[in-house]
Amino acid sequence: MKIEKKKTKKIVAFLEAHKKLVGLSDYTVLLALHAKPMGDGTLATIDANIYEYTLKIELSLDFFKKNKKTQQNILLHELVHGRINVYNKKVEELVEAEEEYLANDLTRGMVNKK
Repeated sequence: MKIEKKKTKKIVAFLEAHKKLVGLSDYTVLLALHAKPMGDGTLATIDANIYEYTLKIELSLDFFKKNKKTQQNILLHELVHGRINVYNKKVEELVEAEEEYLANDLTRGMVNKK
């Protein structure tokens, strides 16, 4: 199944127009298509890069077999997952920093014990 560039441009335009609804206005949308099924009937996935401010959305070619309304629902669903992904990555980053501070505090305590 060959997907026209026009269809992918419409998808990116839809995602760009709706990303602000979930607080991702500053993120750039990147789109990737999979020729083979993604497994478990998955039609789309998303991954955010919180340093580069990008959202990589991957679509199975089976996505294009769905009607327009279903496609839009899937894309909105992925944007919500993208926002959750950003949140989780930022929380992980904070936890890692706090763990490093704790390790430094404990080490200083051991080194400075009298």
